[in-house]
Amino acid sequence: MLDNLETVPERDALIGALLQILGWGKILVTSRYSVLPSRAFTLELEGLSPQDAVTFLTWTAQRQNNKNLLSAGLDVMARIHDAAGGAPLAMQLISGQMEYQPVEQVLRLIREAGFNDL
Repeated sequence: MLDNLETVPERDALIGALLQILGWGKILVTSRYSVLPSRAFTLELEGLSPQDAVTFLTWTAQRQNNKNLLSAGLDVMARIHDAAGGAPLAMQLISGQMEYQPVEQVLRLIREAGFNDL
């Protein structure tokens, strides 16, 4: 398994070498970008739907006993979903930050950091 291929310098050379070594063997590669040769079978995963995100965030809030997230309305959960692109780990990060900071501050910091620009 090769995780986060987008962070590997000279990734094309690495993939070429791995394909030669493996022949018709298999390797699982994850990447945030489409960077694999045509011989690869790709599966693009998308973020959670807005409805699934509400379910996920509600479950997360209960599990964390996160009072700020527990009291958040659907509009706040929709904004968290949008800021995280539906990515569950990113939404968990936001919810964790909400235990200590107001949601407006957390979402502002994410917007300023350019999370969705990635």
